[in-house]
This record gives sequence, structure tokens and C-alpha cells, in this order.
Amino acid sequence: MGFLDYLNDKRKEKEHQIKWEIAKRKYEDQAKITAGALAGAAAGLIAGFLLAPQSGKKTREDIKEKTAEAKDYLQENINTAVDTVKYTSDEIQATVKDKVDELQDTGMTQLENVKEVAGDVKDVASETKANVKADLKEGADKLKDDAEDAKREAKDVAHDVKKDAKETAQDVKKDAEKGVDKAKNKNEKR
Repeated sequence: MGFLDYLNDKRKEKEHQIKWEIAKRKYEDQAKITAGALAGAAAGLIAGFLLAPQSGKKTREDIKEKTAEAKDYLQENINTAVDTVKYTSDEIQATVKDKVDELQDTGMTQLENVKEVAGDVKDVASETKANVKADLKEGADKLKDDAEDAKREAKDVAHDVKKDAKETAQDVKKDAEKGVDKAKNKNEKR
């Protein structure tokens, strides 16, 4: 192997490393965006339930609707993460193929180097898969916790509404009884 071949190999290794870093950063950015969006959605959901002046039935319907929306949003982000893994895997496979083609073109059949690259690809793919799986589980757990919190808040709001309605009904009943008593007294005076 000549000096120019050595420099060419180093250049290609650097290109591969740069491509990998770009793909890795894209994945990390997507994971951060997904986590932030889930947290924001959960906070908005809880704030909406706490501040909404509506009946318990309407609140329960809203909870069901928001839970369905959150499920769809999570599914969309899962699909995006899977696509990212597929894209990264395709990039790695293309890099390995380029490396194999390069070795064949130069007449160098360095099987050990190919095995090492394949091992690296397998390790990176396993690590990426584990990271995506962990991020998705964390997002799903967070969403579940937020939904349970929203459920508890809705139950508390429903309880408060029921209590207020009962008190209001008692006040109306008392006022009605006073009105009836006044009317009776007025009729008796006539």
C-alpha cells in the first residue's frame, strides 16, 4: 500500500465518521424534540382540565379525546424513530458496501478488516436500537403517568363540581322554601 492509498483510506474513514456523527446528532435531536413535545402536551392537557369550566361528563370526554390524541402523537414519534433507525442502518450498510467494494477494487481482500467493520456496524445498530427502545419506553411511561395525573385531577374536579352542585341545590331549596313561606304569610294576611 502506497502513501497515496494510505491518505485515501484515512480520508474515507474521516468521511464515514462525519456521516455517522451527523446521523447520530439527528437522532439525538429528534429524541429531545419528542421528549419536550410529550412534556409540553402533558402540561397543556393538565392545565386545560384544571382551567376548563365544564361538566364532569364533558371533562371525561375531553380526557378520552386527549388520550387518543396523545396515543396518535406517540405512535407518530415511534414511527419517526423507527424511520431514523432504518435510515441510520441504511447509511451504515452503504458505508460497509463502499468499503467492501473499495477493498475488492484495490485487490485487497482483508477479511479481518471487513469483519471488524461488520462488528462495528452490528454494535452501532444494537446501541441505536437500545437507545431508541429506551427513549420510547421513557416517553410511553411519561405519557402514562401524565394520563394518570390528568385522570386524578379530573376526578377531583368532578368531585368538587358535584359538591358545589349539591350545595347550590340546597341553597336554591332553602330560598324556595323561604319564598313559599313568604307567599303563605302574605296570603294569610289578606
